[in-house]
Amino acid sequence: MRYYIDLGIYDGEILERTISFLPPFDKYIGFEPIPKLFEEAKERFKHDPRVEINDSAATTSDGKIKFYVNYSKRRPANADRKAS
Repeated sequence: MRYYIDLGIYDGEILERTISFLPPFDKYIGFEPIPKLFEEAKERFKHDPRVEINDSAATTSDGKIKFYVNYSKRRPANADRKAS
C-alpha cells in the first residue's frame, strides 16, 4: 500500500489539492492537534474513505507534552506565493 502522511493538516485544504494533483495513494493520513482545525478537516473529508484525520501531533518523544496554540485562521499575505 502507498501512504501519504500530512503532519499539521490545518483545515485540509492542501491535502485536498494534493489528492487532486498527485498520482493516487491508497491511504491519506493527516494529523491536526488544534481542535477547530481538526473538525474542519474531518468535515472536508467525511465522504472520502481513503482519508483518515487524527487529532494529535507528531513528535520525536514518547508520551505527552505541553502544546501551545498560537494561530490565525487568516493566512499570511505571501502564503501562496512562490519563493524568489
